[in-house]
Amino acid sequence: MGGRWNPPNSWPTLYLGLTLETVAAEFYRSAESAAVDPQDLLPRNVLRFNVLLGRCLDLRREDARLLLGLDQRAIRSGDRSACQKVGAAAHHAGLEGVIAPSATGNSEVLAIFLDRQLPGSILTYADFTTWTRLPERPQASI
Repeated sequence: MGGRWNPPNSWPTLYLGLTLETVAAEFYRSAESAAVDPQDLLPRNVLRFNVLLGRCLDLRREDARLLLGLDQRAIRSGDRSACQKVGAAAHHAGLEGVIAPSATGNSEVLAIFLDRQLPGSILTYADFTTWTRLPERPQASI
């Protein structure tokens, strides 16, 4: 299906929220997009990873996004094509992923291109928590 930073039928990408609040916001956004009651998605395992990457496209600063033609509306849009084009360019350039504001407006996400990991990069599973109750729904902060 692809995601915000990788087009459909492209390369494997792992999407991580940088905070638990971001993960919760993305959880609610996914449920809403699929027209599913969030309660029906429980229980849910939330995994934590240790990550150290050498080369990522950093879109956390607005000036960096604007250089690539991505305003806040493009980041938050249901039409992911503009973000997917930027992700495709980053992937083609050999970058390991994209770090950018979450489409939910809560903190940032890291999209890791699993086929582009460089020697010395780290992506290891740390642990998990199981949500048996719905997490608090975060308010958009960006």
